[in-house]
Amino acid sequence: MDIDTEILGIALRNALFHGGRADVGAVIAKIMGAHPEMRKDVKNVTTLVRRIVNEVNTLGVDAQTEEAAKLGVSLEREEKQEREGLPDLPNAREDGVITRFAPNPSAPLHLGHSRALLLSGLYVKKYGGRFIVRFDDTDPRTKVPMREAYNWILEDVKWFGLKPDLVVYASDRMDVYYGIASELIKKGGAYVCDCNVEAWRSLTLAKKACPCRSLDARANESRWAAMLDGGYKEGGAVVRVKTDIAHANPAIRDWPAFRIIETPHTRVGTRYRVWPLYNFASAIDDHELGVTHVFRGQEHLANQEKQSYLFNHLKWKEPTIINYGRLFVEGIDLSKSKIIAKMKSGELGDWDDPRLGTLRALRRRGFQPQALVRIIEHVAIKPSNATISMENLSAENKRLVDFTANRYYFVGKPVAFALTGKPPKAAQLQLHPDDEARGVRNLAIGKTILLDENDVKENDGKEVRLKGLFNVNIDAAKKTLEFTNDKVMQEMPKIHWLPADQSVACKIVMPDASELNGVAENNVLDETVNNVVQFERFGFVRIDAKEPLVAYFAHR
Repeated sequence: MDIDTEILGIALRNALFHGGRADVGAVIAKIMGAHPEMRKDVKNVTTLVRRIVNEVNTLGVDAQTEEAAKLGVSLEREEKQEREGLPDLPNAREDGVITRFAPNPSAPLHLGHSRALLLSGLYVKKYGGRFIVRFDDTDPRTKVPMREAYNWILEDVKWFGLKPDLVVYASDRMDVYYGIASELIKKGGAYVCDCNVEAWRSLTLAKKACPCRSLDARANESRWAAMLDGGYKEGGAVVRVKTDIAHANPAIRDWPAFRIIETPHTRVGTRYRVWPLYNFASAIDDHELGVTHVFRGQEHLANQEKQSYLFNHLKWKEPTIINYGRLFVEGIDLSKSKIIAKMKSGELGDWDDPRLGTLRALRRRGFQPQALVRIIEHVAIKPSNATISMENLSAENKRLVDFTANRYYFVGKPVAFALTGKPPKAAQLQLHPDDEARGVRNLAIGKTILLDENDVKENDGKEVRLKGLFNVNIDAAKKTLEFTNDKVMQEMPKIHWLPADQSVACKIVMPDASELNGVAENNVLDETVNNVVQFERFGFVRIDAKEPLVAYFAHR
């Protein structure tokens, strides 16, 4: 097998287990590991790998699969190894694992949610099994479901290259919850409490049972029927799961499982008035859906203990719970309530405002899903808290887009200069400096050249090289550029430029939501919306619109 074919096979395999996008670094590591002698020629090998990876990444997953089959690429062996960044999962079964990601659709997903989502999805990719998305939407009053958020969340799941085997809406499963609640009440594992809230709180803090706890099953069944039929008003009764009334943690003592909420639900309207709380609905679905592993933060330890009482009452086997520390993001507030307040005041735009840490905002800026995958693989399921920075995320993203992003010129504060002398008529510039096969872009030289105001201030009266073109003297007072020669001198300042008649107005939205209005070369209009390109000496941007041209800044 020749080296090109070997690299192609590695790249295809890597892509198929990473959402259809191969990673240059991973492929280089594989090929160098197989051929240590190539380390002495690392530059040429890297160029070759970059070219092949770029070709693979332009293919869809179906085409990648077809090419892999033609080459006889084995996917079975890699399926057990492709997530090398993730530690082994305790109690993983030979026939695979069943995981669930249970977002509350009261807002779109943000960086903090990505940990539970990716761990749930990636471990199923590693071991096989089933990946379930379960919308935890049984609180129509305090965590009001957003109709748009359901689809937004599924878009985010797809963005990561994950495909749910099942999508479940808790609000569609009320009959299941009611049936098990009735069973639990009959068994004596739960009761309906109509005590005044303050009275109940005083009793439980004193480690004393309320009068409702000792009622027989028949009385509780009657009360339960009254809750469902309207015999109690909102706030008039709750269903409580029996625990240890003297438990050290007051929050665990006979925790509430159902309450009455008259507020219409976003999806099901007024069909129900008795709604399960998180710990009841979540535990029931984990059992009913056969979930084997649950990933949740350390802050859910008390919830885990509450749910254990429910599993014991019903004599069910608990799933394996994987607790991890909290994930913080430097410089970004992930608080939904604060975000909504700022939106209402006009301080923030929509949920894809570049100042936010939502996945929608990151996607609009041009961040790639694999960058987040690598971050999450690194922090994995460690019990300690972890903090990531946008610098970390930007560094990972740059590794992914550096080779795929075509290069173009951008002038932020354009100043027009008249070109004098006898310069060549056109410039040919590579779309990417490390990939000649990608082709070139042409800039025809006219009588007027645009330079950046800052470059002019720094180099007035000096000889500079117009990058990729020739050398000129800058005269800011006369607004002229005098052609001198075409000799490349390393010590000479190199600046960007644009022909006035081959430029297009371009607005760039920065991470702080400020807008920079400059001009870009019109060749960038050949790109499609959503493509990430690099404006040289400026940074990587995602094309957001072309009429007019708008781009969102990602990072340098």
